[in-house]
Amino acid sequence: MTLAPHLKQARYTVDKRTPHFIQYARMRHVYRLILLCAGGSILLLSGCVTGGRVSAGGPYHVTAYNPHDPSAVRVKVSLSKENVYVMEGNRCLMAAAISVGMPNKPTPRGNFSIYAKQEH
Repeated sequence: MTLAPHLKQARYTVDKRTPHFIQYARMRHVYRLILLCAGGSILLLSGCVTGGRVSAGGPYHVTAYNPHDPSAVRVKVSLSKENVYVMEGNRCLMAAAISVGMPNKPTPRGNFSIYAKQEH
C-alpha cells in the first residue's frame, strides 16, 4: 500500500502534562505565605482600637502628689485626650483618664471655680 505524499505517516509524541501545567510545590509555598501573612495581619490588627471609647475596666492606681500651696492648685480637663490634670503651677500633681460627654450631651467648656469639697 502506498500513501500519497501529503498523507505520509507522521511521528507524534504525546505530551502527558496537563494543559495548564501548574508547579504544585511552588503554589503550595505561595499559599502558605499568603496564609501566614493573613494570620499575622489578623493578630496585629486585633489589638487595634477601632472606636473612640474604651470598655469599662476595673480600678487602677493613680499617683497623686501633695501640693506645696493648695491655693495654687488648678484642675485641667482635656476633652480631646479624655484626661484630667491636677496642676500646681507647671507641676503635675496627678493625671488620670476620664470619660467626657457624648455628642448629644457634650461636656461644658469654660473656667469654673470650686466652692466646696467633700473628703472621701
